[in-house]
Amino acid sequence: MRTLRLKLQFYKSTLLINLLVSLSILFLTKSVSAFIFSLTVIGFLAAIFYKEVYRKNEYYLYYNAGLSKLQLVLFCFLINCVWSFFIKILCMI
Repeated sequence: MRTLRLKLQFYKSTLLINLLVSLSILFLTKSVSAFIFSLTVIGFLAAIFYKEVYRKNEYYLYYNAGLSKLQLVLFCFLINCVWSFFIKILCMI
């Protein structure tokens, strides 16, 4: 339970940058497909890059709790894939 809470905390810390980048792409391209791709890949990579450069020391909190960087990144990626899937389903309705 504690690890899930920490993973969600990490996800929330990447969400703002991911959404800003993804929404910017949505407004520039006016394409939902581009938004979904950005949410899953481009915005996500921008958020991870930001964490790597400016917030590198935050990883120690997760490492001390037994979570690796790979586990955190994969969890966030999977959550973004689920969100993208739901957005795609909603657009088809």
